[in-house]
Amino acid sequence: MPDTRRPVEQAVRHTVLSHRVLDEGELSCADVVYHVGAVIWHPESKLFLLFITRKGPYKLPTQSVEGNLIPSLADPVAFVAQETGHHITPVRLRKFERLYTNATAKSNDDVKLVAVTSSESTEPFKVTVNTLCDTEGTHWGQSRQVVTMWFAGTIIDPDAPAVTPAKPTASTVRVGHLLPANYVLKYLSDRGYVGEQEYSVMEGFIKLWNLTYPDNRIRSRDLPSFALDNINTVLFQ
Repeated sequence: MPDTRRPVEQAVRHTVLSHRVLDEGELSCADVVYHVGAVIWHPESKLFLLFITRKGPYKLPTQSVEGNLIPSLADPVAFVAQETGHHITPVRLRKFERLYTNATAKSNDDVKLVAVTSSESTEPFKVTVNTLCDTEGTHWGQSRQVVTMWFAGTIIDPDAPAVTPAKPTASTVRVGHLLPANYVLKYLSDRGYVGEQEYSVMEGFIKLWNLTYPDNRIRSRDLPSFALDNINTVLFQ
């Protein structure tokens, strides 16, 4: 009996399960694809790990979750270690909590986030929902909605190679490059909307890293000037 299921690649229209997708505020589980993302930092060289394919561009490490979601969350940075050969350990970061600047307000404009000083966790520090965008900045959901949970990790090899794997083969899908924070933030910023979410993920990681590990903070001189105001601000919307 032939398989009549539509391949994921052909799911360009909204399915009958979620209808208008994000417009109705709900999604069918069959229309959601979970990804695990990672910000990988090498404190010794003060470089970040980005992946690049043969056709580019540079992107933060992500991997789609196949099958059960729970096992992927047990060791969320393992896929990066497997592909690059780096020895990577999860990073404990302070968490954010909601702070209402006006306790009686109902508007989101009165909600900010503040880092919790007494709690650290290896749980995801950010979650992104990929949306489509037109030239006027209007966002809408995807017919196959991607939800990415972002985790943090550090490379513990003192002399980690700048490019991994060192000798890519025909089966190598992507290569890891260690790059300066200044370059990474500028690169993602220059990509416009396409790089907007990953820029926000990087910004959130740097803020939390500096709050959690002030003695090993990522210095302002290593960051582009346009990023400093928001990264150095303790509270942000």
